[in-house]
Amino acid sequence: MPRTLKLTIAYDGSAYSGWQRQANAHSIQAVLEDEIATIVGAHNPLVAAGRTDAGVHAAAQVASITIDHPITCDDLLKALNARLKAGDIRIRAIEDTFDRFDARIFAKTKTYRYAIWNGEAPSPFIRHVVWHVPARLELPRMVEATAALVGEQDFA
Repeated sequence: MPRTLKLTIAYDGSAYSGWQRQANAHSIQAVLEDEIATIVGAHNPLVAAGRTDAGVHAAAQVASITIDHPITCDDLLKALNARLKAGDIRIRAIEDTFDRFDARIFAKTKTYRYAIWNGEAPSPFIRHVVWHVPARLELPRMVEATAALVGEQDFA
């Protein structure tokens, strides 16, 4: 009997063209759909709460998929992470959810974090998650420019 699963995914998007499957590019969605298909024996679409652009990372991207396979969520989690050998994509959690759950439609919040490293070259451990700006920043102008972004926004 088909069931809908909710996946929570973390990834370093440095080597990817973004979330969405594309004909001639390496994407997070394509990698995950292909690996899940190998495990459950059928190719099913994975729907994300949102898409990311090339090089963008995610700490807790939520996606949904409907499968018709008896594998437990824990076993699928272990099998999927074992197959994701590069280590730049990790499944943090998988859980059964209600029928017709769609991660995009049912998303309640999305949080975007942008970080600037101001100064000498950043540590190699964070270089993929910060924007390196060595020049002096004009903080008052930055605060003024970002004031319109503060609070709840509907960017639809």
